[in-house]
Amino acid sequence: MSIIGPRRTGKTYFMYQLISNLIRSGIDKSRLLYIDLEREPLAICDSAWREILK
Repeated sequence: MSIIGPRRTGKTYFMYQLISNLIRSGIDKSRLLYIDLEREPLAICDSAWREILK
């Protein structure tokens, strides 16, 4: 799942809520992956992912 939209609209908050609900419902944390592409080290990977997805 990916969540896209304008900045400062609650996307990260929504994702944290979703992850929390999944964990409470019994999903093992090791099965969840959250990547924040706004973080500088991952911003480089973002361009690579965009090329792959074209």
